[in-house]
Amino acid sequence: MKKIEYIYRKKIEEREGVAIWIVDGARVRQEFYTDFVMGGHDGRYKFIPMKEVWIDNSISLEEFDYTIEHELLERKLMVEDGLNYNEAHDRASQLEAEMRKSDFTRARTKENETSEIEDGTWFIYGKE
Repeated sequence: MKKIEYIYRKKIEEREGVAIWIVDGARVRQEFYTDFVMGGHDGRYKFIPMKEVWIDNSISLEEFDYTIEHELLERKLMVEDGLNYNEAHDRASQLEAEMRKSDFTRARTKENETSEIEDGTWFIYGKE
């Protein structure tokens, strides 16, 4: 087995005994699996140590939380509940879609509740 010592960037948290790591995605693709994209976990990839979720350091901030939740649910469904990858992935993708829709709805509501500023108006912290 290849060494993974230079893969890890930062452990960001632990949930229910599962460590979530930001990893060097380019190195993962180079050393282990060329199709590693966004994230993965020990239930899907044999090269990821037990009880770990890896998040690719090249994903955007906008995708970060969605990816973590996707990988954690997918892992739980595979490792703990015995689902195969396709079933687990579909359910995790459903959760992700629900999260995105909820965030969009919250953003749209906030936008609709926010007063418009007239064209040409400059606003500087408390001064108009």
